Amino acid sequence: MPPVIEDFEESIRVIRQAPDVWVGAHPLRLPMKMARGVYGGNTIAQTLLVAIESTRSDDGATYIPESFHMYFVKAGNWKIPMTYRVTFASDDDGLARRYIEVVQQDNIISTCLCSLRRPRAKGQPRNPQHEIQRQMTTVSKKYDPRQLSKTYHTGFVRNAYSKEFTDYTACPEEKSLAPSDRWLTVWSGLHNVIDPKYAGREEELKVRVRSEEDESSVFEAGPAEVIPPQYQKSFKEPVYNLIGLANISDSAFLTTQARVNHIPWNPTQDHPVDALDEGKDAGLLITHSLNILQIWHYQAMSLDHHIYFHVDSMEDDDQGFDIVKDWLCFNYSTKRVNNSRTLVRGFMYNQKGYCVATVIQEGLTFFNKNAMDERVKL
Repeated sequence: MPPVIEDFEESIRVIRQAPDVWVGAHPLRLPMKMARGVYGGNTIAQTLLVAIESTRSDDGATYIPESFHMYFVKAGNWKIPMTYRVTFASDDDGLARRYIEVVQQDNIISTCLCSLRRPRAKGQPRNPQHEIQRQMTTVSKKYDPRQLSKTYHTGFVRNAYSKEFTDYTACPEEKSLAPSDRWLTVWSGLHNVIDPKYAGREEELKVRVRSEEDESSVFEAGPAEVIPPQYQKSFKEPVYNLIGLANISDSAFLTTQARVNHIPWNPTQDHPVDALDEGKDAGLLITHSLNILQIWHYQAMSLDHHIYFHVDSMEDDDQGFDIVKDWLCFNYSTKRVNNSRTLVRGFMYNQKGYCVATVIQEGLTFFNKNAMDERVKL
């Protein structure tokens, strides 16, 4: 396998080879060793980077993304870099649109349409009276994510979660709700390398986040020890925080249908036909990754991924965030399961409670025999 690059900015860096062609400096990583293709969040993030770089002016300024629509065609190859063919669909005053083809070995891996705008000038006030946003869930306001259980996985993703995420019985009010009206909450951020000003203090600052039992599992685990977020390197350009958001937006979204439908993490528990198999408890995998929780219930593959950014200035005190040091709160729900397709929607909030992005995804979900078919209510 290619060497692991722990610096997020370096891992997704791109090189401009022609006026309308960019190539990844490095191959993108798998979500874990057993995966069939590159982690979708890595492809999303690097494609968004290309869209932003295509607007860079001679003075170094870039536009900020408004909307991003990606359609996955094939699994990405983790052994070779991605190539990005960019069509400059429009460059109006203060607004740009890009159509991007993500290519490997002359095969289209995914396509993307991205709209970008000139950022609001520093010091220029926004008009919040015209803003309408969905309020955060009760669970979102109940906890400090720094005090919750955490998992580090899929390269750069870190998540925090509460008992309401792992155990639906902790949410008795959900019993009277249709599954499509149940909202799940996780907290997300980007795990990066240590800030250079703390170099040499790695051993002193490291915190153990994984048990020896987890490390001995057959499933690939994340790091056993991590540098806490406050000591990690933030991004030089604030717009990279939106690229980091794009990376983590593909995590946990499509893999938690068991929790949504109040089906045990072990599909054989309380099953009307199957005998209990203690080896099929997906709840034991949470410490490894939130992106494999469907493994005993169904197969999941992303089809398309959409992000609507509600930020017009990353230097705004209310809108801004540091994806490396902060925890973004992600409230999401499953709106529909039909014809082996699942539609999910979520909202990301910064630490001040401002909704910075809406994320929508549709994916293929093939339920394993006897695991969920008779119990899915969506």
